[in-house]
Amino acid sequence: MARNDQQDFPRTILPFLGATNDQLEELYSYDNSASEILEEIGNATAVWCGDWLGLREYAIDEVFLDAYNAPLITTDPLFSTVTNAVALAEIRGCSSTPGLDIS
Repeated sequence: MARNDQQDFPRTILPFLGATNDQLEELYSYDNSASEILEEIGNATAVWCGDWLGLREYAIDEVFLDAYNAPLITTDPLFSTVTNAVALAEIRGCSSTPGLDIS
């Protein structure tokens, strides 16, 4: 997943495939507790929470470093030995809690 409102790719591409604004909100709204994205995050055993906004285009080394150092949000004991594991972090875009502030 991506922190904050970093779902630009699907929100940019899906209108070309016929998606309406209402459908995009139903799928990708972090403020709507019934959105598909929050439901799927809530169903996940763990969420790897990347922060892609500060990365330069085509800087694959930055992508790997971000992914490697990103927090893994989980309450599953299977992941308790993962260095970056965080229990129930409230990070917009990586948490199933609707309406979190962007920070």
